[in-house]
Amino acid sequence: MSIIIDSLQEYRTFLDNLDGIISTSLNQIDLVQKEDFKKALFDAKRIFYTGAGSSLPSALFGAQYSSDTLGLPAQFLPTGSILSMNFKEGDLVFLVTQGFNRGDSELIVKKVKKANIKLAVLTANKESPFNDFVDYKFYFSPFPEKLFCRPVGVQTSILSISKILTPDVEIEKVFRATKLGKKNVPIIFEKDCKYIVLSSGFGLPIGFNFALALREGCGIDAESFDIETYAHGMYVSDQVLKQRGVKISYLIVDLLADAHVHASCERIEPFIAATSSGKIIFSSNLEMPYSYIELLTYLAESVYRTNEINLYDMNTPPGKEENRYYHKAETYKL
Repeated sequence: MSIIIDSLQEYRTFLDNLDGIISTSLNQIDLVQKEDFKKALFDAKRIFYTGAGSSLPSALFGAQYSSDTLGLPAQFLPTGSILSMNFKEGDLVFLVTQGFNRGDSELIVKKVKKANIKLAVLTANKESPFNDFVDYKFYFSPFPEKLFCRPVGVQTSILSISKILTPDVEIEKVFRATKLGKKNVPIIFEKDCKYIVLSSGFGLPIGFNFALALREGCGIDAESFDIETYAHGMYVSDQVLKQRGVKISYLIVDLLADAHVHASCERIEPFIAATSSGKIIFSSNLEMPYSYIELLTYLAESVYRTNEINLYDMNTPPGKEENRYYHKAETYKL
């Protein structure tokens, strides 16, 4: 019991100091290097954003913002796809990574440098030995890695990549967003329920983090999908589980600032009404990236409250010990 209480108190302290951590993180972005990087970004023939786990939402956001808003030839690729790429002159890779100390990060650095193309990294690890091989290095404030509830760490990385790519991030709007996120009554997620997180467009980074936070931070079954993908067959396995007595509930991430996302959410409503045990809609009227911060703060508070009720130790999610074998990798000399 004391282990569970310790993990809750540790996480509560982090949540209570979120605004300060965000401020510190934004102040770490080197504005001179930002301008140099933006020039390289606009000169690049192809841009590949990549990241995994808690870094996935930030990489997705970066790719979509670069493509949709900046009009650049950018896309997101999983780390494994990056390692299978045949790079060409003029390519640029942007790696988002919390720790920058695992096997896939090592291999990406090695492959990119061998191809003699540009590499940018956003990381919370200033001590990584691979930083010396990076063309553009950006740092953000880390969160305790052992706290496997991800919304708080994702906030700092999303805001950092926003400051790199956008004209600026207004700290007053950030604080307003965290205040709004804490204002609503937290949700208590049910431990015997499977949650399906659906969104589209700019809502996808949030959706993926919602599912990861429930799985890794609460020990609750959850998956995230683009609405269009889910509606074309991915729903079948969930309906089979429902027929076997598993409770199915939907979490809809509807960023009202994005008309396409809102229309997609409306289209799926009749299906949800006919097939699920319930639904919760997450929406924000704020512009990006502040809408992300509002929703992630609300999620973080809900995860805390859920774990407080369920007495769940977020420091030791099931499979953590076994998963360490996946992340052990040979160290490559570059």
